[in-house]
Amino acid sequence: MVKLLRKLGERAVVSHEGGDVVVDVRNQPFPKYLFAIEHVVENLPPNTTVKLIVSHQRFANDLKVWCHHFGHHFLECLPEKRLSIVRIRTQTG
Repeated sequence: MVKLLRKLGERAVVSHEGGDVVVDVRNQPFPKYLFAIEHVVENLPPNTTVKLIVSHQRFANDLKVWCHHFGHHFLECLPEKRLSIVRIRTQTG
């Protein structure tokens, strides 16, 4: 199932801001944005702070569950106009 959904096209815009990795998955539906984030995060070293830009605050709740499932740390959610900024830290080694 995961491979099939990945083939359907997960996309993330990845950049760097200070020491953080920024992953922009705005305007992607559930669950595609989660697969896009997973694809980026699984290749990062442990204890990397990641700033996620998502389209809707309810996605932040999905990310809390996702972090718990994969062992990442959910740090905060900052709702802004028309999007939310979520910060996580990748799992420890």
